[in-house]
Amino acid sequence: MGQVLYRKYRSKTLSEVIGQQHITEVLEAALKKNQISHAYLFTGPRGVGKTSIARILAHEINNIEYDESKTYVDIIEIDAASNRRIDEIRELRDKINIVPSLLKYKVYIIDEVHMLTREAFNALLKTLEEPPAHAVFILATTELHKVPETIISRCQRYAFRPISPETAIIQLRKIAKLENIQIDDKSLELIAEHSGGSFRDALSLLDQLASLSDKVTETDTRSVLGVASAHTVSSLIEVMRQGDILTIINNYRDAINRGNDPTVLGLQIAKQLRANLNKSPDTENDLKLLKQLLDLPNSRHPEAELEIILLSQPKSDDTYTQAPQTSDKAGQKKTKKPIIEKSDKKSEITVEPDTSLVNKVIEVTDWQKILDQVKLKRNTLYGILRMAKTKVEAGELTLSFAFPFHVKRIEDANNKSFLENLIHDLGISFGDLHIVHDRNVEPPSTEFSAPEEAKTPAEEPKVPENVMKIFKGAELVNE
Repeated sequence: MGQVLYRKYRSKTLSEVIGQQHITEVLEAALKKNQISHAYLFTGPRGVGKTSIARILAHEINNIEYDESKTYVDIIEIDAASNRRIDEIRELRDKINIVPSLLKYKVYIIDEVHMLTREAFNALLKTLEEPPAHAVFILATTELHKVPETIISRCQRYAFRPISPETAIIQLRKIAKLENIQIDDKSLELIAEHSGGSFRDALSLLDQLASLSDKVTETDTRSVLGVASAHTVSSLIEVMRQGDILTIINNYRDAINRGNDPTVLGLQIAKQLRANLNKSPDTENDLKLLKQLLDLPNSRHPEAELEIILLSQPKSDDTYTQAPQTSDKAGQKKTKKPIIEKSDKKSEITVEPDTSLVNKVIEVTDWQKILDQVKLKRNTLYGILRMAKTKVEAGELTLSFAFPFHVKRIEDANNKSFLENLIHDLGISFGDLHIVHDRNVEPPSTEFSAPEEAKTPAEEPKVPENVMKIFKGAELVNE
């Protein structure tokens, strides 16, 4: 069984470490002058060399060559995530006074030090305040803000940086050549970009791709990484601007069904929006959208969350449609003033006649009024509600959704109470509010279904269709 690449190519000396020259040069200079601190604190993201440099430094301090296959009793590695209690730190404090067995210094490497409990930190602090001359501590953490200031102030602090894509590509190309891995430059760029500055992650991805195929292509890389094409990202942004619900849903589901990771897709959209921020006609909304997209990696349901984000964005402009005119009786004049409805209305309401519900039936315009108010107060909730098939029957309001996660979000006590109170505040009466899942519900179109046109009485003469199209809202006068 071959050794994984990130272990095989782990740095053995400070000069071999990539992307952290601002740290390795200082440490090398200090070692030459024999200026050794009693405590070091390495901070920065994962996979950038903190543990590797800690191990190298532990060996350099003791003037021995670093060899992973050899272990020394005087170089002790502690995983704070597993040994976080005060008992382990007290045991360390008791043993630290014992002189080294073989080496000059007894070195303690404590990884993920931020995981220690408060009591354990207090015990460690006492040791750092009065350390024995033969002891050196090297602490490493990815979350500096969780480390007490009293600990930080007693250490030499070194801030590690993410590995730049350019540096990662150079090293990946060298390793690919040494391993006889055929891979194109575009694939290397994608690996470097989506490793998040972690060279360890980049090597793991290269290892994974190499096991997939003898010749790694861009298509293979996109498939493994879940990266969407530039065309997919651009088209999603375009339909989002247009506010076309059906097209947004179809394009988004196509992207997910092709294996694109929703979190990665969200970050790709954010990257393109950020690049074009100075050209955007609506910078304020784009900034809000960017914040939502950048929070996506923290979501427990990124696929549903990204869909809601895309659907809840306002259209770039508002369009209107004209509802058809109706007549009550033959010979009675039709309404002269056309009824104007906003075309961004998404739901259709079926109203069953009931004489007991006079003045209590929710009209189409009432639902739009509700949606408009929700949009002003809770934009994400608005994005879900506009997906509903709406029905009023026997005085009860029913919202049907095609997807269970939409139902779950609306059934949330906070959201449901907010919606009921909002409808009540608008002076609209209804019975109970029902939220149901119906997989047969089709996403509403971006325009309202207009009221059914009244049938033309038999005695009323027919008018050529093209004439009525030209003279919209005109009246037919019988002479």
